[in-house]
Amino acid sequence: MDDIKDIRENINKVDDKIIKLLEERFDLSKKVRAYKISHNKKVYDPIREKEILKKIQEKNPEYGKYFVKIYQEIMDQSKNLQRNDKNYGLLGKKLGHSYSKIIHEKIGYYDYQYFEKNQEDLDDFFEKKDFKGINVTIPYKEKVIKYLDFVSNKAKKNWGCKYNCK
Repeated sequence: MDDIKDIRENINKVDDKIIKLLEERFDLSKKVRAYKISHNKKVYDPIREKEILKKIQEKNPEYGKYFVKIYQEIMDQSKNLQRNDKNYGLLGKKLGHSYSKIIHEKIGYYDYQYFEKNQEDLDDFFEKKDFKGINVTIPYKEKVIKYLDFVSNKAKKNWGCKYNCK
């Protein structure tokens, strides 16, 4: 019988391998998301997910039911990673009353953040561009125009805009 210390040491080695493989899997997951977005395909593919889980169950009769639960969590975290990779939100001064986050996260496959900023913070905010797209609310609808590369006629006419980055 093996010593518990040796067994645990081997478990630690296996855990190190699993972590490296999960890192690789998450990196590939981000590439798949980028491909799907560039080809106008849905990011979430429930059919593919079911196929993967079925294959795991069939390949591992002894541990399959446990592996399926682990893989469900891995896939859930991959989806969270993909959501977090997109950074959208609402820019304004006081946003606690807004329902935008709830609405966007229900209809979109991305995280939606509130960017509460004071006017003196806008230069730094737009210089960093730590977002892919934002909606802008009062009092900044007019103030953000100077940060844009292009302003549509509709935005000029309505004196307000949304801001999108690619």
